[in-house]
Amino acid sequence: MDIVTDADLYYQVVGRTGTTRYFTLASVVWLAYDWTLTLGDEIELIWSRDWTLAGKPMYLFVRYGGMLFQIYDLVQIMGSWSVNVRLISV
Repeated sequence: MDIVTDADLYYQVVGRTGTTRYFTLASVVWLAYDWTLTLGDEIELIWSRDWTLAGKPMYLFVRYGGMLFQIYDLVQIMGSWSVNVRLISV
């Protein structure tokens, strides 16, 4: 039976957290890339249309709500980055 110390468990959790941070950062970069590629189509097809009950508001909520959530998630995850790096380097 292996004995897992608190330090071993700590380094396992920190390693997984680092992976999560990189995947979150990659998803925000991919989302920004997609947004820049489709911005011309969005302006042509969405912004030039009239406001209907389910059309434009629903699109804007899904498109920009998801983007805002991803950015919020990135800020929350990356905000603690420097604390963990300091703890590991000590």
